[in-house]
Amino acid sequence: LFKAITIYEELEDEAGLGRAYRRLTVLCNIEEQLDQAVEYGKQALDLLVKDEDYYSISLVYLEFIDIYRKLERYVESFMAADSCIAIVDRAVDNGQAIMARAYADRGKTAAVVEDFEQSFQDHNKALAIVTEFVGPDHPAVATFRDGVGEALFRQGKYEQALPHLQASVEGYEEREQQWVAEMVTSYGLLADCYEKLDNYQQAVFYQKQSRAIQDTLTRNKIANLESEALIKYETGKKDQQLTEQAQQIQQKTKIQWLSIGIAVSLALLLSALFYFFKRNQKTT
Repeated sequence: LFKAITIYEELEDEAGLGRAYRRLTVLCNIEEQLDQAVEYGKQALDLLVKDEDYYSISLVYLEFIDIYRKLERYVESFMAADSCIAIVDRAVDNGQAIMARAYADRGKTAAVVEDFEQSFQDHNKALAIVTEFVGPDHPAVATFRDGVGEALFRQGKYEQALPHLQASVEGYEEREQQWVAEMVTSYGLLADCYEKLDNYQQAVFYQKQSRAIQDTLTRNKIANLESEALIKYETGKKDQQLTEQAQQIQQKTKIQWLSIGIAVSLALLLSALFYFFKRNQKTT
């Protein structure tokens, strides 16, 4: 991305530069470099507004909803959601997918500040949009029901929450995404919901599912850390070897220059001795 940015700067291509900064915003959010993500997002917006690229502008605001929520800047998270929804509604053709995500993300922010009724309304709106967009039988629809289910669960409406939570879990499983981090929450909520409804057998079953995924994610993280540590160790050994080789080369170079210096000194000494010898011989 930085290489692309350098090329766009040389070409003075502000539109391309704005899109590159948008992608950097997404990447920094994934890497949890949130303050940097905000800075790149602002740079992206300045450039994209000039180019009137409303599609990319809406995606920046969509990313801001999540970033500001993580930074606990909830007012700005809501403002980003409102901006995203307004831009898509006004200027983005076929922007249903972005609109659905914007409502769902605003619902997540509402849940964090414990406005569960607002969270329910936003998630329900997102569900309605995606259902109309891809059809009610599409697996993606089911995954949008988890937010609706959670909002109902947090309000103590366990009977109403249960079918949404169950459907969302089945949707993730159907899309073979059962090993993603979101499923830890989905299975956990479903287990809690069954517990509230005194169905302890199902509660234990889904709690085990949640912990199994959590264990898998933890093992993967440990494996990645071990792999990273091994790479660093091997890299460290190579660096050490390179350092030792450099030191050996440096030592050899010093010896070579010292030898040359001694040879030159001896040559000068011999030349001086020969000169004085010839002079004394001539004098004699």
